[in-house]
Amino acid sequence: MSTRTQLRFVHPDRGTVAQIYNHSDGYPDSIIPELAELREVLEEQGWVRGPNYAAAQFMFLRKLGSMSWKAGELEDDEDPFDMENYDRAYFLGGHGVENPADNIHGDEEYIYEVTVPHSRDDTEWSVKVSRDFPEPEWETRSGETRGYAFEEGEDAWTEATWDYEGDLEGALDKYTEE
Repeated sequence: MSTRTQLRFVHPDRGTVAQIYNHSDGYPDSIIPELAELREVLEEQGWVRGPNYAAAQFMFLRKLGSMSWKAGELEDDEDPFDMENYDRAYFLGGHGVENPADNIHGDEEYIYEVTVPHSRDDTEWSVKVSRDFPEPEWETRSGETRGYAFEEGEDAWTEATWDYEGDLEGALDKYTEE
């Protein structure tokens, strides 16, 4: 089974929201260190440009990791960028841009809210992590309705119980072992 997640990247003052779906390896001990690495790279390169840019780069790095994993199985003479060398190009799926207004699918195990600045002068990144949030209402094959009927202005993020809310360093301490 995959550990599906949604990550919402926001700016606290500007209301900018970028949201991505991540199909696998969404446990905090994987996601939090990757967010910290992303922040480090973006800050070192002077590429801190807000939530949309951070979300795109996070998704790219996740896809690159998937591709590198599969490319490691190729023979020395096979080109890792030749799509004919892949029986299934897993790296093409598993991640996607979501419309925040559409909430979540309902099969996610974690949701994350990552606060990202718009410039490197403002370097505070924070994160919220939840495994306790309502799934959207859906109808089963037998016609039974399950899930939570969100009211106007509600979504998984507004109704979540957060396991962690704080700076990225504190999340690293909480979710990773040194």
